[in-house]
Amino acid sequence: MAEKISFQKITLQNLELACQIQNAIFPEEDGRQNFIEQINNDPYRKEQDYYIVYADSNPVGVTGIYSYHEYPIDAWLGWFGILEEYRHHNYGGIALDKTIDLAKQKGYSNFRLYTDEYAKSAHKLYESRGLIKELYDNPDDQDNFIPAKIYIYSRSLTSKPITKWNNKVLGLKEQSNKEHNVQGFIMQYQLSQAKSNDISKIKEYKLATIIYANTNISFEDKEKIINYVNENIPKQISNYQKILINEKTIGCLLVTPYKEGVLLDEIYLEKKYRGHYIGTKIITNICSQNNKVYLWVYKTNKKAINLYQKLNFQIIDETATRFFMLHTKKGKNL
Repeated sequence: MAEKISFQKITLQNLELACQIQNAIFPEEDGRQNFIEQINNDPYRKEQDYYIVYADSNPVGVTGIYSYHEYPIDAWLGWFGILEEYRHHNYGGIALDKTIDLAKQKGYSNFRLYTDEYAKSAHKLYESRGLIKELYDNPDDQDNFIPAKIYIYSRSLTSKPITKWNNKVLGLKEQSNKEHNVQGFIMQYQLSQAKSNDISKIKEYKLATIIYANTNISFEDKEKIINYVNENIPKQISNYQKILINEKTIGCLLVTPYKEGVLLDEIYLEKKYRGHYIGTKIITNICSQNNKVYLWVYKTNKKAINLYQKLNFQIIDETATRFFMLHTKKGKNL
């Protein structure tokens, strides 16, 4: 690989690019507030340094280091990831090595990070760099929006052996609240019954949902889909709900009765409102209100599958192109 991997610190000038990259890698998370804290030298952390990762002149990912006032010898990896189209070129491994070296240069004794149970490929990368894994299950510090198991990986940057984290408070709950805060306010959604004058907007959303999930649709199939949508949306409009932010329609939701639970038939958000936990909140609320929630998802939609698994959906069936998934409320049997 001939490309040179370099870091460019996030500033006001490149903030939007950094957020665009971060949201593409972590579509249901928002690092903007952390980046702004770095730019403003916010005393919230002992240190926060975030960077755009470049391969030559191409921005390919993000990375960062932060530390706690209470634990000044520990450097934590922050917002680390490589854009999907640039993976499998070892950019992630090189960027991680450079971040670890940067932590050493800054004088830290330990290098740590936390991740969830579903980031399997990342786990392999961390373990290949000698980081030691431990479960983080502090009952007073859980992210209630995404109930996944959290693991901490640690490595000594000195000749001394690494000391485990041993469930000291990480601030996951605080960080989760920070990610829900978008430019100073929390996006609160409302649901409203769709009416006949919403048919054209719902058609637009439905077509975007199907075509987004099927990028290789032929012209003939696209025509069939358009005809299907035009014929069926008017019949189903009373079952749809509009998703509103500040009384503006930004998406739609279709939930229908299915067996002993409900089928999450469709959820769509306009692009600018993705990555702010709105979809996660809606799905979490549906799951809390129903013993069983079913849904179909295209196998090519890796981001959605990852989110559903984090929310404890399980694959119970599949076709050639789609998974059928089920969420069962705790305490209820399959």
